[in-house]
Amino acid sequence: MNRDDYERLATLSDQELFDFVTEQDSSQRRWVAMHLLEVRRNKSIASSAKWSAVAAWIGAAVAGISAFLAYLSSLK
Repeated sequence: MNRDDYERLATLSDQELFDFVTEQDSSQRRWVAMHLLEVRRNKSIASSAKWSAVAAWIGAAVAGISAFLAYLSSLK
């Protein structure tokens, strides 16, 4: 399988790639389709993890500000 074949497979939808994955023979096209589906899945998981970390950081910042304001209000 050459680079052009790989790039052509990369442009297919997930459903079309899944059709190759469910082939009965152990073709190289099947393994490339499995690899591409895994890369797409990992990309979405990594993106979700990144945004979860951003949300956690914002939550920690808000909690820190709240604690600081509570401390200032207790000084009065």
